[in-house]
Amino acid sequence: EAAAALEENEKLKLTLQQALFPLRHMTLAQVQAMRERHAGRELPGFSPYSAVEELIQEFKGKWSAHARECLEEVAEAAQEQAGGLVAETFERFPKALRAVGMALSDYIEDLSAETERGISSLMDMEEYDTFTLNDHYLKDQFTTFLGRLKRAYLRPPAWGPDEKREITNLLAQLSGYGVRFTNHDDLFMAQPTPVD
Repeated sequence: EAAAALEENEKLKLTLQQALFPLRHMTLAQVQAMRERHAGRELPGFSPYSAVEELIQEFKGKWSAHARECLEEVAEAAQEQAGGLVAETFERFPKALRAVGMALSDYIEDLSAETERGISSLMDMEEYDTFTLNDHYLKDQFTTFLGRLKRAYLRPPAWGPDEKREITNLLAQLSGYGVRFTNHDDLFMAQPTPVD
C-alpha cells in the first residue's frame, strides 16, 4: 500500500530524495517476516545476525549520490560566499581580485577533492560486511539519537543556562535515590510518546 502510494506520488518521491531518505523502504511487517525467516534456536529476544545483515544489505550503498550532491552544493555555496567577500574586499584592485579569486577557486577545489576522497573512503567501508564485537557504542548512539528524536517530537521550550543548571541539580538529586540519567537526552527517552 505504502509502496504503491510512493510510486504514484512524484512529490513524495522528490521530498524523500531531498530529505536523503531511501526511496525503497520496508514495512515493519516485512522486517518481522525477514526476522522470522532467519530465526533459529536463539534465546528469547535475540535477533539472528543474518537477519541484521540482510536488513543492512537492503539499504547499503545508497548514500553515495546524496553525499556527492551535498558536497557539490556546499562547494558552490562556499565559492559564492567567499567569492562575494573577495569581490567586495578587492573591488578597487582588479588584478588582485583576479589573483585572489583564482587562488580561492583552487583552494575550494582542493578542499572538495579531499572531501570527495573522504566520502569515497566511507562509501567503500560501507560496502564491506557490517559487524561489531560489542554493542555498547551502538546502544549509546541509538539512545542519544532516539532521545533527540523524542525531544524534536515533544518540542520542549529552549533551556537557558539557569534551566540547564537547575535540571543538572535535579538529576543529581535523583541519582541519590538510585535513578540515574547520564545526559539530558535520557530524560526524553524516559518519557513515553505516541510514536515510540
